[in-house]
Amino acid sequence: MRSRLQKVKIAQRILRFYGLGLKEWHGSKFILSDAKGQSVVVQHLGALWIEAGKMAKRDIDVLDSNFIEYLSHSKID
Repeated sequence: MRSRLQKVKIAQRILRFYGLGLKEWHGSKFILSDAKGQSVVVQHLGALWIEAGKMAKRDIDVLDSNFIEYLSHSKID
């Protein structure tokens, strides 16, 4: 369970850069949401990135130079 929570925290940090949020739901699923109030239930973390890309209307690229810059200045939870 601890490993799962750590993975969720990392995913939340990544998703913030793209204007998205992630919450755990019933201990087995996730709710992905954006600032406009749209949300989608994600069955597992493996499916998260595809849904996040659709919701953000762009590829989730963790090697993007702007993303790397964001990580270097963002607070670690």
